[in-house]
Amino acid sequence: MSKQKLTNGRMIKEARIDRGLSKWQLADKMGLTREYIKDVELDKAEIDEAMFSEFCKALGLRRMEDLV
Repeated sequence: MSKQKLTNGRMIKEARIDRGLSKWQLADKMGLTREYIKDVELDKAEIDEAMFSEFCKALGLRRMEDLV
């Protein structure tokens, strides 16, 4: 079994699913589109540290390390 690289997008997706949120719900909570959420989760859209922090806040994480 191959181990997949844990990317920012993958961590965000796993945290979203763990919290029972749909892409639509997360997008609405953040004022973003579902398409953008999808692109972030698939690592098609790059996000900077500030945006990553916004995702953490929207997902109820106190710090980025909570995703790891």
